[in-house]
Amino acid sequence: MQSKVSKKLKEIRLNLTVIFEIVLPFIFFEFLVYGKNIKGISKIDHTSFLIFAILWIFLSYMKGRYSTQNKLSLSNVILVIKELILSSSILTIIFLFLKVIGINNIFDSRVIPRLLAIFNFFAIFKEFLFLKIYDTYYKKKFIEILFIGEKIELDIFKKILKEYNFKKRIKFKDLASSFKTNEIPDQVVISKNSFIDITEDKRLKNLLSSGAKIFSIKKWFELELNCLPVEFIEKENFVDTKIFSNNKDIEFRLKRSGDIIVGVIILITSLPLFLISCLLIWINDKGPVFYTQKREGLFKEEIKIIKLRTMRIDAEINGPEWAKNNDKRITYIGKILRRSRIDELPQIISVIKGEMSLIGPRPERPEFNKKLNELIPNYYLRNYIKPGLSGWAQVNYPYGASTEDAKKKLSYDIYYIKNFSFWIDLLILFKTARIVFNGIGSKPK
Repeated sequence: MQSKVSKKLKEIRLNLTVIFEIVLPFIFFEFLVYGKNIKGISKIDHTSFLIFAILWIFLSYMKGRYSTQNKLSLSNVILVIKELILSSSILTIIFLFLKVIGINNIFDSRVIPRLLAIFNFFAIFKEFLFLKIYDTYYKKKFIEILFIGEKIELDIFKKILKEYNFKKRIKFKDLASSFKTNEIPDQVVISKNSFIDITEDKRLKNLLSSGAKIFSIKKWFELELNCLPVEFIEKENFVDTKIFSNNKDIEFRLKRSGDIIVGVIILITSLPLFLISCLLIWINDKGPVFYTQKREGLFKEEIKIIKLRTMRIDAEINGPEWAKNNDKRITYIGKILRRSRIDELPQIISVIKGEMSLIGPRPERPEFNKKLNELIPNYYLRNYIKPGLSGWAQVNYPYGASTEDAKKKLSYDIYYIKNFSFWIDLLILFKTARIVFNGIGSKPK
C-alpha cells in the first residue's frame, strides 16, 4: 500500500487534471468562446476539440506532467511551462501536417490557436493551485523517509538538514528501525556506500513495485533542497556536467545573447535612477561616486567590477573585511542603495563586456577566495562558469558574511553549474526581481 500522503496527493492531482484539463476547457470552448452563438458550433468543432484533448493528454502523460514523483515547487512550475510550450509546438506541427496531407474534413484548423490558449491557461493555473494545495496539506503532515545506509551516514544526513534549516516536518525511519512491509514511506534515500541487491531485499522490491520515490542521497538533496552540499561533491563526476559537454555551445550562445539584450535594456531604463543615486552619494560626503574592486572571474582570471560606493572612503583602511550587520562603515545613502541593489547597477557594464553574466555564482575577492579555498573542499569549482550579477545561491540563501555561509552558498552554486539552462536563468531573474522589490537579502544573516 502507498503512504497516505502519497495516495492523497495522487487523488488530488487526478481530480484537478480532470477538472482543469478536460471539463473546464470544454465549458470554456463551448460557452465562452462561442458565446450566444452556441447553436452555431458544428460537429467538426466538437471533433476538433476531442482530437486536440486526446493528443494533449497523451503528450502530457508521456512528458510526465501528471506524475506525483515530480518535485513540487515554484521552480518545477517554470519547468512545467517549458513542457507546455514544447507540447504546444508538437501539437501545432501535427495539425499543420494533417492539413497539408488533406485530412482536414474531420477538424477545423482555425480553432487550434484557441484550443492552445485555453488548454495552456488552465494547465498553468492547475499547477499553481496544486502547488498551493500541496504546501497547505504538507504543513500538517510529516514526510516519512526510509534511509538505507550506515548509521554514520544517517547522522551526516541529519546534521546537514539541520544546518540548512530544512522543513521541520521530516520524520526518519532508518534501516535498523521496525519497518512493516505493508507500509510505504513517502521517500527512500539510499546512501552511496550501500550495497543494493533487489533480488534479496524484499523490502526494496516492495518499495519499487509500490511506486515509492527512491533517490540517491545526492539526488535527494538536489531535488528537495535544490543544492548539493560539499560533503557529496565528487570531482570525477563533476566532469560529466553540462559545462564540459560538447553540446553546450547553443545554450551558452543563448545565455550570452540574453546578457547583452537584457543588460542594455536595464542600463538604459535605469539611467535616471543611476544618475540620481550618483548625485546623492556625492552630496552625502563629497567623496568619489564609484568604487572598483578586484574579483575572480571565469577560470580565476582577475576582473575589475565597478559599484556605486556605499561605504565610507576609509572603510578598508585596515584591509578587506566581510560586511556585517549594522556595519558602521556603510553610509546612510549606502544602506538605501544596498537594500534596493542599485549599487550593483554599474556591473552591467562587465556583463555587456563579457567578463560577467547576468546569472552565475557571485564573483568573490581574491583575498577571500584564497582563504576559502583552504577551508572549503572543492571551492574552486565555482570558477568553472562565468560569474553573475545574481545567482542560484543569491535567491536561495541570505546575504553571506562568513566561511560557513560561503560553504552553504557553494552548494547552491554547484547545483546551478550542474543543472544550468535557459529556464533556470529565467527563474533566477524572476526571483531576483522579487527580492529586489521586497528589499530582502541585502543584510548578512
